[in-house]
Amino acid sequence: EVQLDFAGITAVEDRLQDGVPDAIDTVKKAGIRVWVLTGDKTETAVDIARSCKLFTPDMDLAYVTGAEDARQTIQLLRAARDRFEKRPGNGIVLDGSTVTYL
Repeated sequence: EVQLDFAGITAVEDRLQDGVPDAIDTVKKAGIRVWVLTGDKTETAVDIARSCKLFTPDMDLAYVTGAEDARQTIQLLRAARDRFEKRPGNGIVLDGSTVTYL
């Protein structure tokens, strides 16, 4: 679309419900692994994971994203595994296209 005049612009903030960060923190402390699946962009998904305490500021994150085939997906996952070996409490971020190769 071209040559549009904006009559107005609006934005919506989608806030987490009260108690979500604490509930996720409690579940994690109980030793339960938590996965989040979202249709958001990778950056937005990471921001959401941080806001709900799934990812903490001291966590190291491995990005397993942008793979173009199964071989590359395996390489990225192995690199994340090797990076985090014997270092619990880190996070892995996967994108939808990469997950399709698993």
